[in-house]
Amino acid sequence: MEFFADKVSLDHEIDYNPKPEDTGKIKVYASILMSEDPIRDCRTVLEFSLPAKEFWDSFTRYQWEQLDCLEDDEHLNLFQVDSARMELTTRVIDVMFFSVSNSPDCALLFYITFKFSPPPTIEEYFRNRRSLEETTIFEEDMQVPFDESTIRFRPESKFAIESLSRKVYEKATTSCSDICTICFTEFKMGERIVTLPCGHEFDNSCILEWFATNHVCPLCRFELPCEN
Repeated sequence: MEFFADKVSLDHEIDYNPKPEDTGKIKVYASILMSEDPIRDCRTVLEFSLPAKEFWDSFTRYQWEQLDCLEDDEHLNLFQVDSARMELTTRVIDVMFFSVSNSPDCALLFYITFKFSPPPTIEEYFRNRRSLEETTIFEEDMQVPFDESTIRFRPESKFAIESLSRKVYEKATTSCSDICTICFTEFKMGERIVTLPCGHEFDNSCILEWFATNHVCPLCRFELPCEN
């Protein structure tokens, strides 16, 4: 049984006077929060550390494999764990580049929290369903009945997939944007890259697999035409 987190949040702290054994290290703490009481119902399920240089030397390819155990040991949903990977990569790069580039002797602490809500009772489920069916949304001053299907993830239409812009990757330099944020690997010379209408780019094979079950951009949730 997989658990779905309502939210994945990430905070960080910079220790400018760390213990000698923590100097130049990145320390990560992953916790699960089961209620609104972080003191009573928050438990740390994973701790690990690594040299900051190890991450920086391969940040375009670093996949945070240390988080893999959360899927098996804690039964967390794959999508939530992958969201944590992406957010952690972005946050670590930002902190190392903008905050501590001139302070190599500090330690970086990152706190990932997976927040859960208890499953609804049968009464709550049907009450929420009735409320959903009665909900309306306003667009351009027009009242339109809410369509529950609009929030479901559905495969992208085959025609839309075939119409996506594709190119051969030829860039010789490497930057943070030159990675596929689905597989977290660096684009390779001569590889086919797909550019979505929103501007985000992905490996051809990765985005095709993604669109087999989704019709939105993995990063910004831009909606593309989906199968009926």
